[in-house]
Amino acid sequence: MWEERELFLNALDRLPQIFCHRDANWRNLFSQTGPDGKIQTVAIDWAETGTGAIGEEIVPLVGSSIVFGKTPIEHAPNLDKVAFDSYLAGLHDAGWLGDPQIVRYAYTAAIALHYSIKALDELLWLVRDENEYAECEQQLETGRPIGEIMDIRLETRRFLLGLADEARALQNSLSI
Repeated sequence: MWEERELFLNALDRLPQIFCHRDANWRNLFSQTGPDGKIQTVAIDWAETGTGAIGEEIVPLVGSSIVFGKTPIEHAPNLDKVAFDSYLAGLHDAGWLGDPQIVRYAYTAAIALHYSIKALDELLWLVRDENEYAECEQQLETGRPIGEIMDIRLETRRFLLGLADEARALQNSLSI
């Protein structure tokens, strides 16, 4: 991923750009009932706002949920599907009629770039000092044994690198 970062970043820059929250995750999104009785999503912490390729907006939602253990890794494929399908539905509701494969490319490339390297960093951090395993177990996974934590982090990395493989295939088929 690191060696391919410029290829992915350049391709993302060439895609349609949209306004993004850039930190839409479980800490910054809340559900509330509006005056009309409908449930709506409220976003806080707009400090990271800016532009991004169409599809990048859901990267922090999915990526942070998986990497920080808010979604168990065995549910990651379902979260990926539901978040992406819902995002596409929202784009269509807003009148966007573009190619969904471009959106999928932007999402998969951006999540792989941002979170696969982070997942490796965390995995390496876990194994760096055997004397700190107890602290790691407490801080990262509410007391799970270090071996189990490492297995989860390894599966997380595999999932994210699978999304990188998907991005590579899309990049080739779309000629981005």
